Amino acid sequence: MIQLGLMEFMGDFVISFALRAGATVVGGALGLVTWYIGDGDGHGQPYGYMAACAVMITFVMYFRLFAPLQYMQATIMGGATFVLVVGYSWEE
Repeated sequence: MIQLGLMEFMGDFVISFALRAGATVVGGALGLVTWYIGDGDGHGQPYGYMAACAVMITFVMYFRLFAPLQYMQATIMGGATFVLVVGYSWEE
């Protein structure tokens, strides 16, 4: 967290933390939607998880490849949060 905030200017510092916070929220929301689609009312269905993950990973990879360079940190953080939420929901 500190390393992501080491910026030369205050504006860069603020936007870095704002993008990180926003990406964490968006990645968590995508992970929760994927969890609900794949396991909304039971112990989980591997095929449901993978079908939902395939759709969501398409969005994550699209933004990772085609988003402007200044949003790369946010897209990577959102994708990592998405994977962590889905992985933890499967572990439960």
